[in-house]
Amino acid sequence: MRMLNPSFSNPLSFITLLALVLAWQWAAAQPLIPVESLEEPLVHHSLKVLVDPVAQRISVEDTITLPEQLGGNEISFGLNGNLNISDYTGNLQAIGNPVVTDINSNASPGAMASTTQYSLGLQGRNNSQVLLIY
Repeated sequence: MRMLNPSFSNPLSFITLLALVLAWQWAAAQPLIPVESLEEPLVHHSLKVLVDPVAQRISVEDTITLPEQLGGNEISFGLNGNLNISDYTGNLQAIGNPVVTDINSNASPGAMASTTQYSLGLQGRNNSQVLLIY
């Protein structure tokens, strides 16, 4: 009996090819890990902003949706020192005094801005969403 492809007359070559095909099929059947899961979880901000240029005032309602990994935990964040939080959900506490840092800007080199650090304890059933008004 003559085979169509003489290279498969050697059983070892056929077994090697079969092993490669089976390994490829097994790898193709494995679930893929989404790229998003390899990166740090994203925090979503939904902003309602009111600007009053005459009074030189800004009011922001910031609804923050946290990823599941952060829900129920305590988070910390910084906010420009010129903004005062007037209302919030959760247990908010300022951490220390405002810190002055350099702003890396080409428009006005050497400009300084203070940042206030906060700690926010998330409580209750809906601990993946936070409301800050500043």
